[in-house]
Amino acid sequence: MHNSRERVRKNMLPTECSPYKLERNDLENLKDVSIYVGGACNFNCRYCDRDFIKKTGVQKMEFDQDLAAFLLAIYQTGAEPMISFHGGETLLYIDTIKKIVKSMVDEGGFNARFYIQTNGSLILKNAEFFRQYKDYLYVSISYDFHFQLENRTEFGIHETLQFLDDLNIDKQLQYVIPTNRKEAFDVEVFSSIVNLYKKYRINSLNLILLRHQRGLEEFKTIIAGDDVDLKRLFSSFLQFVQLLYVSGINVALDGHSQEIDKDYYSNHKQVVLAPDGYIYPEYQFIEYKYPEFRLGQWRAPFKLERNHFRPEGLAKIRPQCIQCPKRNVCGLQYYYAMFDMDPPRPDKCSSFYSYMEFSLNHLFKLKRHRSLLESIGI
Repeated sequence: MHNSRERVRKNMLPTECSPYKLERNDLENLKDVSIYVGGACNFNCRYCDRDFIKKTGVQKMEFDQDLAAFLLAIYQTGAEPMISFHGGETLLYIDTIKKIVKSMVDEGGFNARFYIQTNGSLILKNAEFFRQYKDYLYVSISYDFHFQLENRTEFGIHETLQFLDDLNIDKQLQYVIPTNRKEAFDVEVFSSIVNLYKKYRINSLNLILLRHQRGLEEFKTIIAGDDVDLKRLFSSFLQFVQLLYVSGINVALDGHSQEIDKDYYSNHKQVVLAPDGYIYPEYQFIEYKYPEFRLGQWRAPFKLERNHFRPEGLAKIRPQCIQCPKRNVCGLQYYYAMFDMDPPRPDKCSSFYSYMEFSLNHLFKLKRHRSLLESIGI
């Protein structure tokens, strides 16, 4: 791996008057630069918003001088955030990903780390890319275990995990839990998870509780329905998490292992580069593209505004969200359709995130010890 600190090509070095210049204080606390490569997917998951994305006509990310220069300018400051690829199915955009990785590693000389969120089905078809850049990659595979055939599409998960094992590539699996299904935490689900984790070297398991389904014409908020008992849901969820911990599986909730932070305008750890040239706090640009929520632009001249929320943006957020005590742990305030129901139920949203915080705090206490035996002093 490259370790040189003189890692940026001379012809790409920012100058005092360059439109490609960034300052280190622009990047305070930045841990992840997420690139939305495009909305196309080769799966048709039952809870996904694929048809909605098609309708909105989301662009795909094109690799060009501005994108290359923006990423290089970040690393030139000495900051080294993870560069993450999201979609759609990211590996449908493998040409763009290859160009970005090549620009940073081969041409820029950076010891960059790349996170690929994928459904896993195209990894073996792109085996040469994974072989070439195995030292720089972290792979997250969305896989629903017992519900995979029902919710997603089956593929050769065993062959794929073995391939990544052979290359010694770090990886995690990501399970979207169907919160509206009573059997979401059944023993069959638990067994299907443990069996995979026993057989392959998988670093972690990211659990995501399904909150909503955005269809072509309807936004259905699952957690706001009267048929969902949040107290019962989280009681079962915590038992499930504890069983996974006892089984030696490293669990994260919504990508978090210590605390939930959705305070996007206080130098948040993540920024999202959208194909339209702007920087957003989340993937809400797919639906809204509100300029009031932008954090800047990655097209020259570069601009980052990570510690400032435009006052006019408040007009785009419901009063219930502005006043909610959970607004800094809930990204749903930017999803305006969250409360497009009659009557609105912001109380359910607030309760959901209260339970989420409690669950994460409990998980954090568990993970202070590497195992159950260690926690009891054995």
